[in-house]
Amino acid sequence: MAFPQNFGRLIAGHGMGGLGIVLSRFTWELPQTMLGLAAGTIALLRMDVDSITYRDGVTVIRGWSDVKSWGGICFGTVILGDDRIASELNNRLYMHEYGHTLQSRSSGPIYLFKYGIPSLLSARGVGVHRLHPVERDANQRACAYFSQQAGFTCWNDDFNPLPKDGRCLPIHWWEYIPPMFPLHQLYLAILDRNGRSNG
Repeated sequence: MAFPQNFGRLIAGHGMGGLGIVLSRFTWELPQTMLGLAAGTIALLRMDVDSITYRDGVTVIRGWSDVKSWGGICFGTVILGDDRIASELNNRLYMHEYGHTLQSRSSGPIYLFKYGIPSLLSARGVGVHRLHPVERDANQRACAYFSQQAGFTCWNDDFNPLPKDGRCLPIHWWEYIPPMFPLHQLYLAILDRNGRSNG
């Protein structure tokens, strides 16, 4: 598909979901929404895009450049994934990345600092990325969400480990006070970029 059609599908995806999701996307989640539009546009220009699909209020762009199996990344309601992702129930990569969407919905403007940047630093670190507390938190949220849907089979704890205590990371009111949230979250991300606190 040519860029204009793909870009149109990317834009159309931002209007999908219920009214509450769309309003949240352009207010509470605005920073990651704009980043998702930019990252999605760059992916459409630079990657070999296999498909653009929609599910659960997110746009999933499946593609690759030099490496076919690179994993996935979530920018609020835009998920970029490799050849293993499919916007389907029980797809391990999709469900995990959707967990990051749920983090975005619950944390709003602090998402990038509380979850996004720590996840990126962890992926580039020397530890086991899937064991990082932010990744386990995404898995916990996704497991709770998808286990309520008809057709859900089981959660693969080996591929997407859950927190040992079964709880999501807490969100504190003071994390929303500028400049508190970016400084505090960046400090924690740098301190624990290799996922040593396995939760």
